[in-house]
Amino acid sequence: MASYADAVREELIELSLKRPCCRKSLVAGLLLTATKAEKLVTVSYKQERVALYAREELKRQLGRLPELQPHSAYGHTVWALSVSSAPAARLLEELDRGGLTFDGCDSCRSAFLRGVFLACGTMNDPKRSSNLEFLIPDPSRSSLLSEFLCACGYFPGVTDRKGVRGLYFKNGNAVEDLLAMMGASLAMMDVMNVRIEREIRNQENRATNCVAKNIEKSVSAAAKQMAAIEKLTVTGMLAQLPEAVRATALLRAENPDATLEELRNLHNPPITKSGLNHRLQRILAEADKL
Repeated sequence: MASYADAVREELIELSLKRPCCRKSLVAGLLLTATKAEKLVTVSYKQERVALYAREELKRQLGRLPELQPHSAYGHTVWALSVSSAPAARLLEELDRGGLTFDGCDSCRSAFLRGVFLACGTMNDPKRSSNLEFLIPDPSRSSLLSEFLCACGYFPGVTDRKGVRGLYFKNGNAVEDLLAMMGASLAMMDVMNVRIEREIRNQENRATNCVAKNIEKSVSAAAKQMAAIEKLTVTGMLAQLPEAVRATALLRAENPDATLEELRNLHNPPITKSGLNHRLQRILAEADKL
């Protein structure tokens, strides 16, 4: 069953390269997890589609078609590419000495990151969670990638899983930016849409909670006012209050569910908010004296 990461890889594979310098950067990314013995370079991929794509790009860059051989590893099939090539060996040496210079053009960094994601990247469906990760067995290559990402302004979290170093991003904005940098614009839009929907939903929830709290406060205040009016009525103290306060008390008793704005307008003529609040506070204060 295809994963969301597979869809991202497919989108990246469909992208074209315009310059030789970008192809070199892409191939460097595709070889980030490779090993070499003398001039023999070997790299494995978990997806056959990526292996076939990498084979063609390596052929274009090196002028030699790598051998493709599937084999089993930890209960899964992986596809290994191997090629005896001095340029490929030099490219790995260049990576291990501190990385590429990316002085060809502005798109070289994007091409390199694209190759890295195809080689060792993965990503959750953004509807589940925002998580983009690179899994690299070699600590030195992991450090190289971390330095590259930091130099681009993105600082990954680090985790270790059974000897494999993971560099991950969970911040939606960083995931969006990195996908855009690779050229995965469709995936980037998916992450952006999910983030916007989540923000709208959170705003709606906050608004709903605010309204509910206001209603709860209003109901509680009205209940206290009704209890105070009843106490004043039973003790005969209501009749001793000023006429204006008695009028407000009677209107509240007749309209226990009315909001303050509705209660204010029930007066003839309507009174101000501060006037209504003053009268209600007077009712509560007189009841408290009892």
